[in-house]
Amino acid sequence: MVVVMIGGIILVWGKLPSVVPLWFTEPWGEARLANKLWLWLIPATGLGTVGVNVLLAKVTGKMALIIPRVLAVAAGVVSLTLLLGLYGVIQSLFI
Repeated sequence: MVVVMIGGIILVWGKLPSVVPLWFTEPWGEARLANKLWLWLIPATGLGTVGVNVLLAKVTGKMALIIPRVLAVAAGVVSLTLLLGLYGVIQSLFI
């Protein structure tokens, strides 16, 4: 999913305005806008989550067999959520 996120950003990069709505917890208006370079934070977060979960799975996998599976599901859920968020940001700019 991280590859899809990176590919999506690359595909629309030239069409994006210089600022995009990214900080959805901020009040409506200019506070929600961020430089389009901040979009790379989304796939970086997904990649970091997967990386940390792989390391944790290697360390704890010898102790309990269920932990690597739980971590894999968690990484998938986080990546899917990030992908949907990125899709929301990009599609909101082209409606």
